[in-house]
Amino acid sequence: MPLTTLLLSLLLSSAIAAAAPPLLRPGFYSETCPEAESIVRDVLRRAMARETRSAASVMRLQFHDCLVNGCDGSLLLDDTATMVGEKLALSNVDSLRSYDVIDEAKEAVERACPGVVSCADVVIMAARDAVLLPKANATYLTNLFSKFNLTIKDLVALSGSHSIGKARCFSIVFRLYNQSGSGQPDIAIEPRFREKLNKLCPLGGDERSHRRSGCNTREIRQSVLQRLGARAGILEF
Repeated sequence: MPLTTLLLSLLLSSAIAAAAPPLLRPGFYSETCPEAESIVRDVLRRAMARETRSAASVMRLQFHDCLVNGCDGSLLLDDTATMVGEKLALSNVDSLRSYDVIDEAKEAVERACPGVVSCADVVIMAARDAVLLPKANATYLTNLFSKFNLTIKDLVALSGSHSIGKARCFSIVFRLYNQSGSGQPDIAIEPRFREKLNKLCPLGGDERSHRRSGCNTREIRQSVLQRLGARAGILEF
């Protein structure tokens, strides 16, 4: 490569890097809105005190926001006469919660620093503060559970977070009829169990409906792990 071409390439790369917007990071607003992160954190803590599910709801909301064209806060937009937003999309309506938590956090930040912190960044901050990264190993968890008179079996059973609740047909219909765009069912599902799910969630049926699969939806049981081993899991992991 000629020297002049190399120099031009380096200059162009430097110009592009300089023009690129800075990425969000801890302390990003330390000069323009130094209290932003603590404000969002305090709002989330209060929300979790009111409703323990708020942490999971905020994390899920952030995931759904980032899934469509990046983490831009577009999930917060309401429909208008000229625009259909994401709130009423099939995968979001009657499913996502904690919009009020994000609204509360944004309003609190606006009072401190009007027009500085974006809605998208508030969503990211809230989702970060909703997560406590796990650092415990098996030994620590076993000892911790024993303090509450819980056994290793209890630990294993309680680790199956999807062993309670219900799944909407929308969440599994692709596994039944079009796994990975193949037009075929997921081969990981045990055939007889798949036939049962086909009856509960027929192709072209109401994908927003909640269906029972014969599993216990109110109690946590170790059987969820046995069902996964038997290829009878409803959701994809």
